[in-house]
Amino acid sequence: FAYPARNTTHYGDAKATVPAGEQKVTVQIGAGTVTDTIQLAAGQTVEKDVVVGVGHAVLNAYYTAGGDKADNSGMGFEIVKAKKKIDGTRESVEHSYGPDSKFWLPPDDYVAI
Repeated sequence: FAYPARNTTHYGDAKATVPAGEQKVTVQIGAGTVTDTIQLAAGQTVEKDVVVGVGHAVLNAYYTAGGDKADNSGMGFEIVKAKKKIDGTRESVEHSYGPDSKFWLPPDDYVAI
């Protein structure tokens, strides 16, 4: 998550010390992002649950239908938006390599390549 003048990678509960006043906190999971504004008085402790509405997809490739899973670390997946741009291309959202590639995506229509 990101907060005034800093950012950190943390999974689960997180604590941050920030200056008093109005502060923006941004939380990101995969391609999903939420920014929230918090009002703080000097010395105040605030507990805030931030919900980042994302879905979780795990992709694999198989050599044949019902066959063995491809386990080559050089194999890659790209997630693109389903809607094409005027030039026929699609916006790239995320990419990952290897089997069991994991993606956290906000609500939208996507294509895996």
